[in-house]
Amino acid sequence: MKFLQILILMLGLTIFVNAQNIEKSVVLSGRIYDSTGWMMSDVKITVTNKQKEKIQVTTDSEGIYQLKLLPGIHKIVIESAKFKKVVLKKFKVEQTVDSKMNQDFVLGDSVTVN
Repeated sequence: MKFLQILILMLGLTIFVNAQNIEKSVVLSGRIYDSTGWMMSDVKITVTNKQKEKIQVTTDSEGIYQLKLLPGIHKIVIESAKFKKVVLKKFKVEQTVDSKMNQDFVLGDSVTVN
């Protein structure tokens, strides 16, 4: 019986911790443009956190992307077949009041930001 109580307690704590991580996540969204202002579809965005976990999305037909990330420092790589990639090595995701961040990007020449 005591084993069952401990198991239920551990399961409850696991659910609680996971729920807190979901609540603390931030939705990062925006559009990708080319240097002339055209919205770009099919652009690959790869985000890597400090633990080397990767999330990858592709922009839709209107150049829109959306990612759910935990606050912290992330590396963002933006790639398109027609343009050189953009690398942001230390992109800071911060918790906001509404848990949303908006960030548009413009592709052109190859860019690396430290």
